[in-house]
Amino acid sequence: MASEEVTNVGKILANFETYHLRRVTLIGTVNEIHLVDQIPNNNIMGWPCRNVYQFRLEDETGSIIVLMGDVCTSRHPGPVVAAGDHVVVHASIQAPGYYIGMGTPIAGETRDTGYAIAADVLITTSAPRKKDGDD
Repeated sequence: MASEEVTNVGKILANFETYHLRRVTLIGTVNEIHLVDQIPNNNIMGWPCRNVYQFRLEDETGSIIVLMGDVCTSRHPGPVVAAGDHVVVHASIQAPGYYIGMGTPIAGETRDTGYAIAADVLITTSAPRKKDGDD
């Protein structure tokens, strides 16, 4: 089995249009994790998007927002990563200004920034986790 080529974040940031809708493999460190309050579209069945969170993935060339939760499904029950984790992310890239759902965009449903939609995240080195009762 051949190893996948890793794309550095800086290359994507410099060429978002080239990477739009392409699947990439990214390696970096997780930071700034939080639940996404609202995704501006529903899934194809019309159900609201839930259990979606995002984190900033940083490598030596830059950082990119990664959406996790298989956007608009509940395959991922919540964050599986912690700040400081070193990870491999398989994702598709969404360039700025594109509709984030399926079909024809509705007014106001574009993004000002580009991001990655994670299909899978593999933790290669875990950051220390706090235990209950730790301050």
